[in-house]
Amino acid sequence: MGTTFSTIQIQNQRQPDSNTFIKTFTKHMEKKGLIAATHESAQLSFYIAFSDTSNWITLSSPEYDIGSDSFKAEVQGLAKALKTCCIGTSVFDSDIVSLELFNYINKQEDTVLLGRVDGLYDMPETELEQAKGNPECWKPLLAKDRTWEELASIWNTEYLFEEEVLAKMAPLLNMDAQNIAADYHYWNEIDPDNTRLIRLYFTTSEPEFITDGATKLAFYFGANLVSSIENIMTFYNIGGVSKGLSVMIYGDCFKNNEVEINALRIERPKNPRIGRHGQTDRDCFTAALEKANPLPNGQHGVAAHFFDYEFCEGINMGHPSMKVEKYINAVLAFSSTIFITATILSGEKHELSVYVIPHSNWMEGQACSTADLCKA
Repeated sequence: MGTTFSTIQIQNQRQPDSNTFIKTFTKHMEKKGLIAATHESAQLSFYIAFSDTSNWITLSSPEYDIGSDSFKAEVQGLAKALKTCCIGTSVFDSDIVSLELFNYINKQEDTVLLGRVDGLYDMPETELEQAKGNPECWKPLLAKDRTWEELASIWNTEYLFEEEVLAKMAPLLNMDAQNIAADYHYWNEIDPDNTRLIRLYFTTSEPEFITDGATKLAFYFGANLVSSIENIMTFYNIGGVSKGLSVMIYGDCFKNNEVEINALRIERPKNPRIGRHGQTDRDCFTAALEKANPLPNGQHGVAAHFFDYEFCEGINMGHPSMKVEKYINAVLAFSSTIFITATILSGEKHELSVYVIPHSNWMEGQACSTADLCKA
């Protein structure tokens, strides 16, 4: 298993002291709706590594999604906000190194892909060739008496671990060879007493989880159902908290009695906030099945009404801390599960539409997922 991380290299040409830089960075975060916080109250954390021998600063954060558009946008936004040059450096499993350059001073940008990129990037060969570096973007960053040819030679050399290229190229660009090859994992575990490292914490008044307003539901992926066994479908809330839920299952198969729903129940975590840390206690809700009113398209179905069901808090998808991994973990912890047992009476396969409808704000909050019911 190789190394994977992302950091941002920030050119500090005017060399303000660390306090001045931190004030500028904090103002940038405030414009994004984030304010300084303590470690205990923080929703986001950043690590800023200064160097006594370099005019570059290294920025690292657990919030950076490696290789994502959001990370690239952050590099670009920082370059503009700080009126300098920023380079996003990403390492993918020690196989690939990506360099995203945004130079606000010269209004230049460039992307460089290094390492074993063949077959891993869904890019035409011509684009891969273009991602070898534009000399006009990198020459202004070279240290005195260093040349583009030297930099290109380092980039075109094969390494056992591709992150080695970062330390090799650092002196050519006046960067700190140790800082560019490390991130917050290293500083926390290997070098926690680094006197040139500053930790910054931020929070926002906007909540990670929503309790007020309309209940809005979403399904967690789709599902294929198998006849005569208990199947599961999961949904979660992205809006306010309310009470009461109806589950309705429709399909052409119900009109001619080709499918029968035998049982339907719902489970939800007792305390999803604890559940995110391994707690698995769940509440179970059952309700009688009845015929549902036909849809305008003539489809028939069945319904179950869970009047005592209470929604978990809504997950705020737009919250700054809800990066991919954390969002998926929150969805898994806060999801409710529908258990469906259906039997095919005629035919081999039928399409079902499953609706979940809150009893309050249901016009805004309902969600639907389709599933194929097949014989085992």
